[in-house]
Amino acid sequence: MIKSRFLDSINNFFEYSQNKLENISKNSNILGKIDEVILIFISLTLITSTFLQSEKIAIFALFTIFLTIVKLLTKKGTKIQLTQWDIAIFVYLSICIASTLNSTLLSQSIHGLLKTIIYISYYYCISNY
Repeated sequence: MIKSRFLDSINNFFEYSQNKLENISKNSNILGKIDEVILIFISLTLITSTFLQSEKIAIFALFTIFLTIVKLLTKKGTKIQLTQWDIAIFVYLSICIASTLNSTLLSQSIHGLLKTIIYISYYYCISNY
């Protein structure tokens, strides 16, 4: 696992949020079963990727990302964990951002960058699941 001050500060924020929202998390049926709901959206994303357009697949991926953020904010003990392989993905994302900013077809490049950000975020949601 990667250790960094930035990652520690993010995890400290999530820990603070989890302590503040502990009562809501314990009393909610949906938050109590958020792992199962996330698994359903992960499954929907993977199943629909065989026959839907990428814009429609991204809707299920966005729900997965949203639910993972809710889980990080509410479920006690949940933290972000990164591995050494994740550094390569951050480098790839940095290259994508740089190429988008230097593109002559900026609107199409931003559209592609948004897709890339959604799918990389989806990957991190699955890897932390």
